[in-house]
Amino acid sequence: MAIDSFIKKFRPYADKIAAQTGINAESILAQAGLETGWNEAPKGWNFFGIKTGKSWTGARVLIRTKEVLSSPNVSFPKVYSVKKRASDGKYLYDVDDWFRSYPSPAESFADWAAVVQRSFPGAWAVRGDKAKFAAALASGGYATGDGYADKLLSVLRSVEKRLGAPLTAAVEAVKGKALPLVAMLAAGGVLALFLLSGPSDLPAKAAKR
Repeated sequence: MAIDSFIKKFRPYADKIAAQTGINAESILAQAGLETGWNEAPKGWNFFGIKTGKSWTGARVLIRTKEVLSSPNVSFPKVYSVKKRASDGKYLYDVDDWFRSYPSPAESFADWAAVVQRSFPGAWAVRGDKAKFAAALASGGYATGDGYADKLLSVLRSVEKRLGAPLTAAVEAVKGKALPLVAMLAAGGVLALFLLSGPSDLPAKAAKR
């Protein structure tokens, strides 16, 4: 299945970010899966639906997306349709918008972690608790669609079920900064050692989503 292949392929990236930040690797994989629909080659290697924002100076790519907004007059590079919802009076947009583009999955995962730390302090504060982390991302406005926290938790349960046991990444912290460490991961009965780099790999600046 697509989800199994996705988890196998991108688990090393999630493990690395988990070790650097303390965010659960399951949460990272779940959000990447939700945002991409388990697509292993999303446009611009953007695994987390991060838009360019006003301060982004890197590469960008146009991606078709849906947004739920309060105003019918929001500008986008291309608008396919805008429909008012009878349920709450908000507007459902079908549009093309600019998203960040990365040279590889590694940069996408690292930039997502930096964006969470800088732009979603509520989620960052509870990053070790998967349920609270999902709820805080949703309440912080990570996505405009309805029920984002519930969707993320549902995908998270699927990830945990396939992994069989919660992923762990021990993080040694000194003055709030994670140190480089060696994580020992059991894979297929063989013990592998991965040297995980420190937080200096994360972008120095990350624009708000």
